[in-house]
Amino acid sequence: MKNLTIKNKLRLLVLVSLGLAFYFGILHVWTTYHNKTEMHRTSVLALLGSDMGDLLHDSQTERGLSAGYLASKGAQFSTELAQNKKRFDQSLTQLKQEVELLDAEINSKKLDQYLKAILTYLNRLESVRQKVTSLEMTVPEAVSYYSQLNKRLLGAIEYLSHISSDADMTRKIVAYISFLEAKERAGMERAVLTSTFSQDRFVPRAYQQFVKLVSAQESYLHLFKVTGAPESIDFFGKTLNTPVLKEIDTIYGVVNTRQAIGGFGIDPNHWFELITQKIDKLREVEIYLSQKLVSKGQALYAAQQQTFMISFIVLIAGMVLIILLATVIIRNVSASVAQIKQTMQEIEDTGNLSLQVPVLGKDEFGDIAQSYNRFTQNFKGMMDQTNDVLSKIASGDFTGRMEQPLKGDLETLRQGVNGSAESVDFMMSQLSVVMEGLAKGDFSVRMDQKVPKAFRAQVDGALGIISSAFKEVGMAMQAMKEGQYSARVTSEIPGELNEMKVAINAALSNLEAGINEINKVMGAQAQGDLVLRVQGQYQGALGELTQAINHSSIQMASVISDVKNTANTVKVAASEVAQGSDSISDRSQSQAASLEETSASIEQMTAVINQATDLADQASSLANEAIISSQKGSEVMSETVSAMERIYEVSISINDIISLIDNIAFQTNLLALNAAVEAARAGEHGRGFAVVASEVRNLAGRSADAAKDIKILIEKTNTEVSVGTELVKSSGDALNEINQQVGEVSTMVSEMARGSKEQALGIDQINIAMGSLDQATQENAALVEETASAAVQMTNDADVLAEVVDKFKV
Repeated sequence: MKNLTIKNKLRLLVLVSLGLAFYFGILHVWTTYHNKTEMHRTSVLALLGSDMGDLLHDSQTERGLSAGYLASKGAQFSTELAQNKKRFDQSLTQLKQEVELLDAEINSKKLDQYLKAILTYLNRLESVRQKVTSLEMTVPEAVSYYSQLNKRLLGAIEYLSHISSDADMTRKIVAYISFLEAKERAGMERAVLTSTFSQDRFVPRAYQQFVKLVSAQESYLHLFKVTGAPESIDFFGKTLNTPVLKEIDTIYGVVNTRQAIGGFGIDPNHWFELITQKIDKLREVEIYLSQKLVSKGQALYAAQQQTFMISFIVLIAGMVLIILLATVIIRNVSASVAQIKQTMQEIEDTGNLSLQVPVLGKDEFGDIAQSYNRFTQNFKGMMDQTNDVLSKIASGDFTGRMEQPLKGDLETLRQGVNGSAESVDFMMSQLSVVMEGLAKGDFSVRMDQKVPKAFRAQVDGALGIISSAFKEVGMAMQAMKEGQYSARVTSEIPGELNEMKVAINAALSNLEAGINEINKVMGAQAQGDLVLRVQGQYQGALGELTQAINHSSIQMASVISDVKNTANTVKVAASEVAQGSDSISDRSQSQAASLEETSASIEQMTAVINQATDLADQASSLANEAIISSQKGSEVMSETVSAMERIYEVSISINDIISLIDNIAFQTNLLALNAAVEAARAGEHGRGFAVVASEVRNLAGRSADAAKDIKILIEKTNTEVSVGTELVKSSGDALNEINQQVGEVSTMVSEMARGSKEQALGIDQINIAMGSLDQATQENAALVEETASAAVQMTNDADVLAEVVDKFKV
């Protein structure tokens, strides 16, 4: 380095600085380019996820329509199904176009596997559609095909949550996927209940599937609300605030109440319309989330692209500016140094002190040139005077003097030259002695007392000052060698020695201040204070050391701050996990209790159904006995009708007899009247006969009255008998109808008995399923408790980390 020219040193300095700046600039540009590429990929894949969401929605709708179409044997949903197929095909075409536009940097191997699996599975679509249209496929088969397709689409969309390193973008993707999962369960629910309402009953295990779908919807929506942005959750709440949901809840109540016996009385078209309105609302939220996701990705990409462009432009502009400035500075310094060097070389070669250095500017090199020109002028003047005096001395004239005043050593020299005229021989001899001592490094030699006092005192003083200065410099250097930087050169030294003293003292002071500041900063860091910095401005290696220490303090403070923020984030996240786990644990325990109550209710239901089956068998037996009794009653009624008809005929005969008795009573009354007349004619002899005739007449009157009463009663009896006969006939007809209806009731009771037995078998299967579900719920509860315990431990660890980090002051 010592042999390099100033120009080459400057070039080397510029090249090293330029290389370091270029390296770190390229590193920063590459980082921003990598981030830009990642955000571009995130933006494109977010748009791809939106297209897959559109296809997923159309697939969900086609699944529900296909289920309703098959369940109604083609009588319903044919028009809606055809329209949805067109929308599905448009969404599929859009997705294929997006997939074809993906380049190799965006489409990873894992994503390519998902997309190929989806497109390969869609090859069966037309075959499935034809089977659905021709009713050659069952509802479960059709629902299963579309559900598997939706599962693949959801898997591909879920994979997108791993593509971004941006935390906020990842949370939005997770919330979007959770919402899609909930919407998928709503679509499956639509298909299940559409088929159920079309048949007006649940097929085996369909109700359990319905319950699982509703529970899954609630779980995924809860996860959406936990991970989603506040504005997204608000939009969801406002969009789903519709009377349709209340009507759907009412239908849920009917389904849960009559799930075992069927007979819901709900129009499948009406249900499909209601649940489709709900899904359409969910679709609005899905579109909103998708747009937010795409907008977020595009915003991140735009920001990273802008950062990359700015970084690249700043790098290029900075490099160009550095090169230009370095070139100008090097040329300026090189020209100034070259002029000074050329002038000094010419003076050295020619000895011509009249030569002047060209002044090229007002910088330090310009000041040096001016100072050098003044020095050469002064020195030339001194040399001229000295030559004049020396010429006189050489010629024996010691009266010559240097009259022009000078400064510093030149003035001393002038005085010496002037004094040399008096005792040049003696002074030169003594001066020779002194110079010999100095050549040997002995600063203690002194001139003889015979030397003129002024000259001797000046030389002796100079020697003393030099000796004292060099001793103090040696002591300061020794102290610095021992690690003590407080020593200073205190002697009053004139001229260049004073400049050396000042430079040495300044260097020691600067070094001492730097070491003290460094010790102070290091001590503060040892106490956890990362705020304190080295404030002094130092040059050279000491400046680089203080800058490195300050940079290290800044980096350490940044790291501690990041660790503190991370600890707080971990603590908050762990608290949220713990709270969520506690909530899930409570719900799991509540669900387990509900399952136990449900299991007990089902066991009671099983007992009731078994009892109902026994009662149905008894009712069937009683119905058979009732048929026999009713048949006997019908026969008795027939005989009663015959007896009433005979009574009626006898009543008519009695009525004739009464009429005859009435006539007899009338004739008897006439005879009694005639007898009374004849007795009156007989006088006293006929008095007894008159009495008898009177009694006979009375008896005949009473007989006539009685006959009349009996006739009235007989007529009433006939009327009542006629009415009774009609009633008996009606009763007979009613008994015949009762007999027929009892037979139908007997048949229905037998069917009920068989249905109750089938229900008993179904309830047994439900009991088994409820036992498995209860066991799974207990296991889930245990797992949630373990998760909560881990979250609590994580929270404690985060607290410990936060306490450790809080000891640092940043």
